[in-house]
Amino acid sequence: MPDMSNIGSMSGSSVMKLHLCGDRSFVLSLEDSASMPGVPSATSSSKITGSWAITQATQADAKVKLTPRNASDANTLKTVKLQTFAVSFTGERTFVNTTRWYRMSSSVCKK
Repeated sequence: MPDMSNIGSMSGSSVMKLHLCGDRSFVLSLEDSASMPGVPSATSSSKITGSWAITQATQADAKVKLTPRNASDANTLKTVKLQTFAVSFTGERTFVNTTRWYRMSSSVCKK
């Protein structure tokens, strides 16, 4: 049996940044990384662009629909649950599909 004493656990992380621009375009950047002791770490990144629209809104929340520029990106939007999503605000807190997101200015959007 091989010596398994030096094998560590694998760790990984995902970062998702959604930029909703004033001209109704969006940029979604996805970055995944994984590492394991003794093995070079792996990183994957992708970017999806397209347009966004508010499909319904109230004083407290809104539904936003993303339409990707490339039809092949539609499955990725479904996977990350951002094809159509709910946005709500509680004070300074922003929630996307009940998960807290952070609002900040973006240099990605054209002015």
